[in-house]
Amino acid sequence: MDILKKHYEKVIFGALLLGFVFALVYLLHMVETASIATDVKLSQNTRINPHNPKNFTDETLFSEEYKLGKKSQWNVRKDNDNLGFTADLVAPMHALRCANKECSMIMPWSFAKKRKCNFCGAELADPGDPPDYESEIAKLDSDSDGMPDRYELKMGFNPLDPSDASADKDSDGFSNLYEFMVRTDPTDRNSVPPLEKCLYLVALRKKVLPVMLESVQVNPDPVDKNSKKNWDIALTLNGNRESHVIGDEITVSGVKYKLVDAEYRTKDQQEASVVLAEEASRATLVPFKNGQLDSANKIELEVGKKSFAPDHLALIRDVRTNRGYRLARNGSITIKSEDGKSVTFQMLATDAVKETVTLVNVETDNKFILEKSTGALKNAFVRNNGQNNTESAPENNQPRRRRRARN
Repeated sequence: MDILKKHYEKVIFGALLLGFVFALVYLLHMVETASIATDVKLSQNTRINPHNPKNFTDETLFSEEYKLGKKSQWNVRKDNDNLGFTADLVAPMHALRCANKECSMIMPWSFAKKRKCNFCGAELADPGDPPDYESEIAKLDSDSDGMPDRYELKMGFNPLDPSDASADKDSDGFSNLYEFMVRTDPTDRNSVPPLEKCLYLVALRKKVLPVMLESVQVNPDPVDKNSKKNWDIALTLNGNRESHVIGDEITVSGVKYKLVDAEYRTKDQQEASVVLAEEASRATLVPFKNGQLDSANKIELEVGKKSFAPDHLALIRDVRTNRGYRLARNGSITIKSEDGKSVTFQMLATDAVKETVTLVNVETDNKFILEKSTGALKNAFVRNNGQNNTESAPENNQPRRRRRARN
């Protein structure tokens, strides 16, 4: 410590000298680096404009009606100089206008709760809930081709041209409308609907059974209040009215069933000015199969309504080939995919009320439900010549039957 006290000036001088040497070395490095730079290295490449030129004066593409829809309104301000700024691009909001003609001021929708104009104090009528413009615009379909305007703009279609619904932009065989319905990309050739989306239900052949539930009368058991063994269940079987209890066995169309359960229910029905309680009871029939109850094919009866056999015949069609298939319960069909691979589908169940069938892909064990077609599938598959592949389908949408040749 004594040495530092005696020679502290020399220590400080040495530190300053070392800093000067480092600064000199850094300066020499900067000079050498600057001498290496050339005009070529310092020059900048001419920027290429990646955007295609657009004609913003084209009224068919950039008009307010085209962009916002027919239900929207856009008033361009003319007093920007007085405001000191432009208000054409402000965020929209739910608003209302004062009914007082001397005021006519626009205010937020929430002001309606006060029932008075915030500017002139006039009474405001309750306008109710504000309209949901987002959902209205999302549903807007100017050309009525089945594809909303917002979707067509996103995919590069013309929302004023209905012909693009049956067109095939990516040339994968499926129309733009059908790819919108099954949620695949109509601009990507590799995005094609799976085989499950290529099948649709044309019709479901239902077989009406000659049995109908007439009524359910509740007779409580004095010993067990939850017991239904004394309930009187009235059925009409083959045109004859019969009285049964739970546990009885009956024969319907040659098949033996067991009455396993019943439920007493009512629902309100309006007649003139009087509300009546209408019976809506239910009963359950389970068929016998190989001496055992087959619960998978049970039948639900409801008062006054027809009953259908559990086995229905489904008429299914492939939108790609327009080929029809007749499929019964537990039956299967085999179709080929675009790459030539065979895929087998088996029908598991049918619903006569909802008119749906449940199928399963045997290879992947993927279950899915087919609903009856609403007719929009006529534009599903497009041929190479641009024609629809389902145009040749019969008017009743049923598979064609072969006629026997007469001798």
